[in-house]
Amino acid sequence: GGGVGVGCGKASFEELQARVGEVEHGLDRRLETNFHQCLKRILKAKEETDRTPLLRDKLVHILRAYAASNKTLEAEDFLRRVFIAPSLERHIEEIQTSFISSASPSASSSSIALLEQFALFVLDIVQHKYAMLLDCTLPNTTTGATGTTDATTVTEAPAVLGFDFLGRSIWPAVYEVLCSKLSNCFLPGIPDSFHGNYILSMRLLSAVENRYRCREAVLHFRQTPAYTDFIKKWNINIYFQLRFQEIASDVEHHLAEPFNNQLTVASVDGTVSVKPQSSGFLVRSTESILKNCLKCFNDDIFLSALSPRFLRLSMQLLSRFSSWVRQLHSAHNSDDIKNPEEVARIMTVVAVDLETLASKVGDDLYKLALRKMESEEAQEHIRTCLSAAVSGLRRLVDPCFELVAKALGTACNTQTGAVKTLVTVYRMTGRPAPTKPSSFVSLFLKTLKSYLHDHAPFVTESRRISIRSSVVESVTARLLESVHTMTQEVKKMDEMLRRLKKAAPTAGEMSDADKIMSQLYLDIKEYGNELQAIGHSTETDSMYAQLTTQVADYNMTA
Repeated sequence: GGGVGVGCGKASFEELQARVGEVEHGLDRRLETNFHQCLKRILKAKEETDRTPLLRDKLVHILRAYAASNKTLEAEDFLRRVFIAPSLERHIEEIQTSFISSASPSASSSSIALLEQFALFVLDIVQHKYAMLLDCTLPNTTTGATGTTDATTVTEAPAVLGFDFLGRSIWPAVYEVLCSKLSNCFLPGIPDSFHGNYILSMRLLSAVENRYRCREAVLHFRQTPAYTDFIKKWNINIYFQLRFQEIASDVEHHLAEPFNNQLTVASVDGTVSVKPQSSGFLVRSTESILKNCLKCFNDDIFLSALSPRFLRLSMQLLSRFSSWVRQLHSAHNSDDIKNPEEVARIMTVVAVDLETLASKVGDDLYKLALRKMESEEAQEHIRTCLSAAVSGLRRLVDPCFELVAKALGTACNTQTGAVKTLVTVYRMTGRPAPTKPSSFVSLFLKTLKSYLHDHAPFVTESRRISIRSSVVESVTARLLESVHTMTQEVKKMDEMLRRLKKAAPTAGEMSDADKIMSQLYLDIKEYGNELQAIGHSTETDSMYAQLTTQVADYNMTA
């Protein structure tokens, strides 16, 4: 008898469970139906003002019923399946059909335009269509994604807690449609398209985050699978590599170009001069460096998630240019400079461009990069990096101008050797005593004078004075050495000839040695006139004073 009783009790319990299940199922269906009808009424109201307090109260009542029965996930899933996902799919199909039927734009602009239309529709869902539902389920205090709380801003009534329609209904449906219908927007193969799509998507994501009303809710949203999978979908590493190759190849192309091909020259009255580029630079390589450094932070290229890498790339470009300048300097710097006038021209335009580049890096690039950095720490890092880069560029300027002076000195000194020909002009030729300077004296500083004239528009006055002083010092030193050597040799040869002739020269008659030294006196005096003509003071030049002392005794005009 006991066995029969237990069996009947078990059957009755199972029957009761089945009836309870039927009741729960019926209640669930009824709750779902009420939720469905309420949402339809909300969507049907064309204006938010049409969504009456009575309608809101009914929605809150339904949501509380879901929460009380621990069915919040079911409500979120129902919204996603029945409302959000179908409306998103319908809309994306409509805009895709519209784009196909219209004039076909480029793949890049088409992808961005499609995503833009889709993003606007999502924003409408979040900010308008389902505003009442979200307002009822969001916490009271408003903080948004930045975490700044405004304690004075509250909702009309306490929210129904426990729901996350944004993170578990709307955004998962958005992500699913993006993956299935607009998957091309994630492809980094076309950098311009990828960049536009990424920026649009991050703005959309930011707008969704700002719909939350507390920092904790935002952080929770960022931990949801739909959020993390969406972020991972954007392969910004490949995007950066493509941009890196694009920028680096452009720079290397210009650096590898023959130097003279990088200049724009103009010929006026037979004089060839370098013309500045539209950017203000003289050399196209320098122009390319700044252009590509700025490109790293252009709105069409830069991504905040890649800010450290784009900053590093811009520093690498400046370092690469510095290495190129050092290699150029080394290639032209030697004890015996070939084609010194060409070397002077090359190093001048490079030095001038270095100064211009340093100025623009410290101004244009600094301002542009600083605007892209969000934190004070990042901004300070920018200041440190660019300050070091500017200092590095400016340290290269002086060596370039020093090589300019060295090259000009080499060119001028090739002319000073002409003074040694005076021996052959007067030795045993019977030529009369000299009365005017040699014609070759005007050639001593000809290269320097041409340089100072041709480069006046680019080289500062202080630099020109420094170069002039250095070249004059080199030329005067060479003349001093030549005159000293000639004086000794002429005296020895004259003494030897006198002994051979065993007779003193006739009174009033100049010896060949006297003629040579007299010519040297006239030439050195004329050299002093040439120095003063280019603005160099002979009165304060101790080396020139030594030079005149060497020949002072042969002033036959005194």
